[in-house]
Amino acid sequence: MTITLRLKHGTQKDGRTYIYFDVTHKQPHQERVQRKKVSTPIKVKSTDILKKNFRVKGSNKNSERINQAIKKLEEQRDTALTRFEQKSFTYNQVINYLKGESDFSSVDTYINTEIKKTRSTATYNDYLNTLKAFKKHCDLASQDTIS
Repeated sequence: MTITLRLKHGTQKDGRTYIYFDVTHKQPHQERVQRKKVSTPIKVKSTDILKKNFRVKGSNKNSERINQAIKKLEEQRDTALTRFEQKSFTYNQVINYLKGESDFSSVDTYINTEIKKTRSTATYNDYLNTLKAFKKHCDLASQDTIS
């Protein structure tokens, strides 16, 4: 799997364009390559980007903030690749992680993100209470996460 940061073709009315993740994956038993573009909220002028290191030029007034945001995207990309290579993420989980939709790093975060958004309040509370009971049974502190 390869994940690269790219600039979207075309510009918006303000002359800026979006940065997106380009995810390419070829499964060993298939010849077909899966490809997905995952958009990010970061917009830059294509003339302000340095091609060599994918950073914004210092001449841009927001270069420091934008470069920090790009660095966070690169860290997110590296984390997704590492988890995929360790087989703790599937292809779809990588896509969801890059979109910022779901974090499957632990049962706690899964319940607090995915279950909370997709289930009723009663079901969410049941899951949460079951997890708390399990932690108590295992003598884990309530702050400890289960991965």
